[in-house]
Amino acid sequence: GGHKASEVKFQSYLSKQPISIVIINGHGGPSEVAGKNNEIILSTTNGCDLLKGKKVFIRACDAGTALGPALMKAGAQGFIGYSQPFIFARDPDSLHTPLTDEYAAPVLECSNQVGISLIKGKNIYEAQQESLSKYRETIDKFSNSKTAHTFILPFLLWNMSCQICYC
Repeated sequence: GGHKASEVKFQSYLSKQPISIVIINGHGGPSEVAGKNNEIILSTTNGCDLLKGKKVFIRACDAGTALGPALMKAGAQGFIGYSQPFIFARDPDSLHTPLTDEYAAPVLECSNQVGISLIKGKNIYEAQQESLSKYRETIDKFSNSKTAHTFILPFLLWNMSCQICYC
């Protein structure tokens, strides 16, 4: 959980546990991702070697620009992330329950498909394709909808176009 996402704990866990999939949801920049209290837990200059041989999904703004390639250079099995900010609408009444937020949920579900696919044993390429398929399905649903929620379409299209895959 977020309360454990310090650099020391994160990197210690990675070095000791026989895991093959790493999913990070945090705030980021082109060359880093942050955990608890915006502490950098992984960057292009610190920790990439710990993800050697692993499938990595990082949902953090811009982390696909420099961090993704650095992880691949360090030997990650594959990487999915975002080349631009990851954005979504939010209902102020649902700030602490994003998956029940009717504005945020459709966007998060499309992105979450990456992690779901990886956990189900898919490779990085398959996880990317399944997520993009979920985006297309959701975009079609909102495009053909008579609801007032069509304002979600730009968020879906943006994140879909910014989700990048290295494998």
